[in-house]
Amino acid sequence: LMMNVLMHVPSFERVPVPAIVKSPVGPLWTGKQLFSEVVPPVNRSGVANEHPDKEHDKDLSVMDTKVYIKQGELIMGIADKKAVGAGAGSLVHIIFNEYGPDRCKWF
Repeated sequence: LMMNVLMHVPSFERVPVPAIVKSPVGPLWTGKQLFSEVVPPVNRSGVANEHPDKEHDKDLSVMDTKVYIKQGELIMGIADKKAVGAGAGSLVHIIFNEYGPDRCKWF
């Protein structure tokens, strides 16, 4: 699956190191690694839809709902509609502002 996705990424340069190297089915990549391969180098921090209100002042989230993207790499969090969607401050909005409509359309 990873190779099929990377085949369609215009900025593809190299295959990332798999998170799980030895498994019965071969090397395995995480969803965060796959997501990071298609995101251009942008920075974003925020929270996911399921983020509890009592955790807004903490740096880490127990449920992995605090979203942190650094230079296009999803460091932590869940990439849901609130983080990726077309609203103000979302990933699509940031990509459109920094790279323009063509790169945003590709994403």
